[in-house]
Amino acid sequence: TSEERDNYIADAPIKMKVGLDANGYMGISYWDVSESAWQQIQRSSFAVQDGQEFKLGVKIYGTRGRLHTQPKIHLLEPAAPVMYFRYVESPDGYYSYPLFATEAEADYYELTEAGVDNGSHTHVYPDDPTNTTWYMPNTAHSMDHGISPVGQGMTFDGNAINWTEITSLTNADLAPSAYSAYDLTVNEGEAVVHQTQPMDTWYTTTFANLPAGLVDLGAGMIGGNAPEVSGDNVANPSDSYVVDVIRTNSYGSSTGQLTLIVNNLTPPATLPDGLTQTHGGLNGDGTLAAGGVVTLDDTLASGKRLIVPKTWVEANVLPYVSGSLEKAYVGVPSASANWSNAPDLHIDFDAVMRWEGQSGNAHKSTMADGSDTVARSENSVGSTTNAYYHYAIQWDGTDLVVMADTDLSKLNNEHDYTQMSRYSAYESYSEQSGALPIVLATKQGGSMDLDLTGLSFVDVPDAPVNILTPWTKALDFSGSSERCQQVSSSSSYNPVMMGSQSVTVSAPAAGKTTVAGNSHPWATAVVFKTDRHSSNQHIWNVGEGAGGNDDNIYCRLDASGNLYFGWGRDGALNECKIYDITYSQTNDWFGLYVASNGTRLSGSDATAANLAAAFDIRLMTSDNGDNFSTVGSNLSTVANWSAGSTGGRMDRSVLGATTVGGRGSNRSFHGKVASMVITTLRRNQNMPTDNEITKMITDPVKWVQNFKVGKQYRIPYSSGEFTFSRNESAPAYA
Repeated sequence: TSEERDNYIADAPIKMKVGLDANGYMGISYWDVSESAWQQIQRSSFAVQDGQEFKLGVKIYGTRGRLHTQPKIHLLEPAAPVMYFRYVESPDGYYSYPLFATEAEADYYELTEAGVDNGSHTHVYPDDPTNTTWYMPNTAHSMDHGISPVGQGMTFDGNAINWTEITSLTNADLAPSAYSAYDLTVNEGEAVVHQTQPMDTWYTTTFANLPAGLVDLGAGMIGGNAPEVSGDNVANPSDSYVVDVIRTNSYGSSTGQLTLIVNNLTPPATLPDGLTQTHGGLNGDGTLAAGGVVTLDDTLASGKRLIVPKTWVEANVLPYVSGSLEKAYVGVPSASANWSNAPDLHIDFDAVMRWEGQSGNAHKSTMADGSDTVARSENSVGSTTNAYYHYAIQWDGTDLVVMADTDLSKLNNEHDYTQMSRYSAYESYSEQSGALPIVLATKQGGSMDLDLTGLSFVDVPDAPVNILTPWTKALDFSGSSERCQQVSSSSSYNPVMMGSQSVTVSAPAAGKTTVAGNSHPWATAVVFKTDRHSSNQHIWNVGEGAGGNDDNIYCRLDASGNLYFGWGRDGALNECKIYDITYSQTNDWFGLYVASNGTRLSGSDATAANLAAAFDIRLMTSDNGDNFSTVGSNLSTVANWSAGSTGGRMDRSVLGATTVGGRGSNRSFHGKVASMVITTLRRNQNMPTDNEITKMITDPVKWVQNFKVGKQYRIPYSSGEFTFSRNESAPAYA
């Protein structure tokens, strides 16, 4: 009389069960949906013996019957637990279910729904204020679903589920607190390193509305240089910028404000030193007014070049000739120049470079000399901020030449101006003699900043030589506390101090520098000659001095002439014995290169093998028959470290001073030092090649030119990387 009879007759599926009950009787039952219970149809009159096994057979009579699903095999069902169904919304808008307070409930749900006893797992939700451990079936569940289970008509074992929501905090409750702090006041152009995120916080900090010159260095740190303030410090004492500090975690974001106040250091407009007003006047911000002319107090002497780098053009010219036909000039005026009229390219100049605004996204650069009736060289550059070329005017007493090239080193070092990308030569110039005047001029609404920083006069380079470093001088140390000492003791300007951090740093892959954010790889090279004085002497030293708890990194000679590189403090040193300098070698020069790949070891890890892998040490000398031609193999070997001492900690901070010729005021060197190079290395990069090491020792000037200028480099106190230029302060720190 049940619904299942009607379903069976109507060819609708019904659920059947056949098997052994708890007493061993074979029985057949059907599932009564209306009663939510199994109803037995028939059972055997006898119990089967223990250990007997059976297989299920299904025989279909007629053509209408069919097997609706594959049979599932179960053991006797244990007593079902009382089921309390829960769900959670975490984070907001994402629902996970079902969740149970007990493992038994979750396991029973998994068994019933999946048909297999897969078990369950646990969850703890950070926005659950009770911090309860909840159980979830391993497979029969929904994670991070976009819809709540409430109202979805879900059932379990034929019964509708009554859902209870686990109380959870909102995303806004768990979002990081908004940044709030005092205002930050800096001077225009000042280097800025400002931390906004405390240690041991796990949100991400980003910034919006950072003024030009400042960048996000990561980890909540703002770095760079403060922007310039417009006008003078009387009319406009400071500019203020409101920077949004955005803190974000998986639950949301908060935005606070940092007010950056930039002090104006610019006094009211006056003509800078080194210039004389020849015609016109100045704008209120000190720039040269349209139609104005100023003359440099310095002149272009015979045998000299005036260098005008693109950075100077980009800073002092291009921002002020943005309008169509606005012009600015740098050049040698003709003897008949008439400034009462607007400057003219062909009449008023014997040699000139000119920049002219064309449109919102381009400018034109022109070079001409007094022999040109039309411009000798014109170029349209598709940028209003990138000058593209560096410029120069050369006077050798006979020819007056205007030059340009994309490679500044050519203008500074190339002898033959015909190798430049562009040039205009006034050959056999006879209009004027002796030192020639240089003027800066503007026309047709153009203006120009009169900051002369970056302009320079250099000697006309000699014919090319293989080595750029002259090697004609050295410092002669004779003990008695004589030393060179770097003025700043800040780790921001001393690469070997490694940011003054007290850390261990894991070793990198072979041949590479370390990857970790707190690693600070570095390299040094010193060229020296020793008197072989019988004393313990430091050729160079970075560190804290002679105290028992003072940490130092150094290169030293002992009383027997043994050359060591060392790291640590007296009584707890790591030292690598590099070479034995004999008394017969007092006339020889030595070049010692020591580079750290950034690895920093604890005392227990400072074994000879680990130390050997952490450094690259090379020695060149005039006494090996090669005369500084071959850099040789790496002397940081297990045997050389074993010949010194090991086991000293390398994870202490290194402070103090960088000195050449001693360890501070003691262990003074007896001998000559001709060169000392100290540089940062970039992280996760190949260690310097033999070619670069050779240049660092034998020709440091060319090393800077070939391996630094225009290349990426790392500042000493962080992971920040920038492009190396001779005309900026940060590269000097590195």
